[in-house]
Parts: sequence; C-alpha cells; structure tokens
Amino acid sequence: MNLALAMALIVAATPPPVIAEGQCLDVSNPAQRLSFAGTLSDARFQSPSVSAPPEGERAIILRIDRSICVDDGGEFADPALRFDRIHVWGAPPIAEGLRRALRGRVQLFGRVFPAHTGHHHAPLVMEVDDIIVIDGWSDE
Repeated sequence: MNLALAMALIVAATPPPVIAEGQCLDVSNPAQRLSFAGTLSDARFQSPSVSAPPEGERAIILRIDRSICVDDGGEFADPALRFDRIHVWGAPPIAEGLRRALRGRVQLFGRVFPAHTGHHHAPLVMEVDDIIVIDGWSDE
C-alpha cells in the first residue's frame, strides 16, 4: 500500500465529533483538529469593509447534518446558539478543492474557531486542511 493511500485511509477513519444531546462542542483548544460532514455552497455577503467590491464577499459554507452549539470558554462563542452552518476556507490548494466540490457532499478536516469579525459568515469558522469528496466533484 502506498503512503498516500495509507494516509487517505487514516484521514477517512477520523470520526466526526461526537456531541451528546444537550452538550456543546468544546472549541477552546485552537490546535484541536475536527471533522464535519455536509454539503458545500457558496454565497455573497455584504462586507464590513468600505474597500470591498460592490457584489460583496464570497464565502464557502458547509451545511452540516444536524445543528450544534459550541463553547470556547466564554471568549466569542454563544453556547445558547444552535446552528448548522460553518464558514470554511483553506490555503490555495484546499480552496480550489472546496470550489470544485461546491454543491457536493464532503467531509472536511481542520481547525475551528468561533466567528468574531464581520468577515466570518457563520457562527463557526473552519480552516480546512483536508477534504474527502463523498459526492459531487467538478472537473471545471
């Protein structure tokens, strides 16, 4: 088995976070790597910046299968807020993969943090470092 295939199998075996009913996902450790599955879409949002283009900022959003809440120890997150959207982004090779998987079902891996600026377009933001496309890859 080659190394790339072995790594893909290890990544595929990383389970999504298990959150007990009524519990919030602890996101207080910025080094913690998490995984979420859902459907990718893109949207335009009004930018808080005066220098933003008139069409607004483009963001890629992962809609997850069930709503969650997060707790970061009281810094930015509101544990009372339940949501099913995560604003996702990644470095250029990952960003291209996210774009090609739009409207598809994916499992994403990376580090998360609660939204804390007007440029964050969902309650949770994920810096994606790996993608598994379940359905919907585009060669465009």
